Order: sequence, then C-alpha cells, then structure tokens
Amino acid sequence: MQPLIRRPQTPDPSRRPGKSRMIAAIRIVLGTGQIMGASVSLMLLLRTGVNGLSLAASAVTGLFVLASSLVVRREKQVVGNRHL
Repeated sequence: MQPLIRRPQTPDPSRRPGKSRMIAAIRIVLGTGQIMGASVSLMLLLRTGVNGLSLAASAVTGLFVLASSLVVRREKQVVGNRHL
C-alpha cells in the first residue's frame, strides 16, 4: 500500500538549483539560433544561390546544431550518472 502523502525528494547536493534554468536558457537560445540560421540560410540560397555568404550562414547554423547536440548529450550524461 502506498502512502497518501509523498515525502519531498531530497535535492542532489552535486547539482545547483539554478543550473537547470541556465541549461534550459542555453537550449532555448541555441534552438532559436538554429531556426533563424536555417531560415536565413535557406533564403540566401534561394535568392542568391551558392556563394560565400550563404555558405557562411549554413556553417554558422551547423555550429549552432553542434553546440546544441553537445549540450543535450552532456545533460543526458549528467542525469544518467546521477541515478547510478
């Protein structure tokens, strides 16, 4: 039989409370950068064709995607190790 009132979980001392907000803010900024970069890159490719500016915009967008995937992967590793 389960108790009617749940005990509050004790916070993990290795993880600061503000850190999850900071990671969430970073993920929002990176996601916004991905969307804006993809839109700008596509518009440049359609209007000007393949040139240095459109390739540079695509490269910057790729950096946003890489940074985002690294943040997500790191966050999953931290969460995964916490449960061990």
